[in-house]
Amino acid sequence: MTDTVLPTYSLTERDRRWTLARTFMEQEGLDALLVVGEHEDSGAGSLYVDTWFTNDRAGCTVVFPREGEPVMLVPIGTYLTCHMDAANKGEQQWLPPENLRIGHDSGAITATLNEFGLAGGTIGVVGLEPFGPFHPEGLVNYPLWNTILQRFPDATFEPVTPGISRLLALLSEEEITVVRHSARIGDAMAQAMVETARPGVPSSRARFTRPVWAWHTDAARSSQECISAPGHIRWAGDHRSGLLARRPRESFRTATS
Repeated sequence: MTDTVLPTYSLTERDRRWTLARTFMEQEGLDALLVVGEHEDSGAGSLYVDTWFTNDRAGCTVVFPREGEPVMLVPIGTYLTCHMDAANKGEQQWLPPENLRIGHDSGAITATLNEFGLAGGTIGVVGLEPFGPFHPEGLVNYPLWNTILQRFPDATFEPVTPGISRLLALLSEEEITVVRHSARIGDAMAQAMVETARPGVPSSRARFTRPVWAWHTDAARSSQECISAPGHIRWAGDHRSGLLARRPRESFRTATS
């Protein structure tokens, strides 16, 4: 695969998603959405719904009023510098700089909800319900949520993760293009591993071809990997690299070995 031109999402795609969200809020009687996103390095199975609204880095909290534009609460300042760098390169941004704020703790969320006059409103929340496999009791932590409830005794908070997830499942033409591009990258990485895997070649070398292809195509790779030789197939995520380092180096065997 030599095509390194990446498909991107347009403002038309942004408006489509925001219109779906506003229609959802109107149908459900919601004044706003509070979307809690999971950190971008969480690996497979993460709750990245925040990026659907922002087309930006994962791991933010989004407050989206039914009337008005969403505000993105970021955990650290590098999110802002990334946003600035992308703008300086001429990349199209979905949110203006003034809609990005540092801090996504209960104080920042409280201030933003008050800014939109939501102290007595009905707010749909993404992140409260169980989300498998890693969040059997939801993503939102107790101290943050307890503080929010105490500061907004007159507000009504409704869990809406399943409803919003159904919106994400309705892929547009632009999203289908991105999925197809991603599939081609995956096929190319798999083919590179097949071509590298030969008898006597360390499995680490075959695995290394996958991130090389990801970097070559500007793709984000999963933090989980699968080791197939020797012995049975097993998972080996980056979080287990210390365990792998203590094992003897593995090599691919011939079919008769």
